Amino acid sequence: MTQGGTVVFADEQEYTWYVIDAPGLATGWMTLTEFGSNGNIRAFTLRQPWNMGQMMSFGQMLGRRALKLAMLGTGGPPQYNEPYFGMDLPILELLELTRQGNKFLNQGYGNRDLWVRIIEQSAAGYLNLEAQVREVEFGLDDLLEVGF
Repeated sequence: MTQGGTVVFADEQEYTWYVIDAPGLATGWMTLTEFGSNGNIRAFTLRQPWNMGQMMSFGQMLGRRALKLAMLGTGGPPQYNEPYFGMDLPILELLELTRQGNKFLNQGYGNRDLWVRIIEQSAAGYLNLEAQVREVEFGLDDLLEVGF
C-alpha cells in the first residue's frame, strides 16, 4: 500500500490470492484470484475449501496460475465446486451432507469419527463452542497446523 492509501499489486510474479468474502461465506466458496498491477481482476476461479489442497499444492509447487488450474480441473470438476447453501449447519452435519452428495474429491471421504479427530486436532475446543452456539468465539489464532 502506498502512503496515499493506494493498493498496488505486484506484477512481476504471478500471485494467486485466496479470497473469502461475504458471498463466499454464504455459499462455501473461496475465490482464487489473480490481480493486475492496477488491482483489476485478471482471472479467477471458485473452489470449495475441502478441494483446496490440490489447488494450493499445484499452484505453489508447480507455479501454475488460478485460471490454468481451473481449466485443468484441479481441485475437482465443476460438480464438486457448486455453491453450497448449507453453510449455517453445524460443521459435522455439513461434512456428512457433503459426503452423502459425493462432493468430496475422494468419493465418500471420511466419517464422523475421523472428522471429529481432525477438528479436535486442528481446532481444539471448536466443537464444544459450536454445541453451545458460541462458535464465533473460537479464535483463528487457536488453529493448529496438522499434517495428515
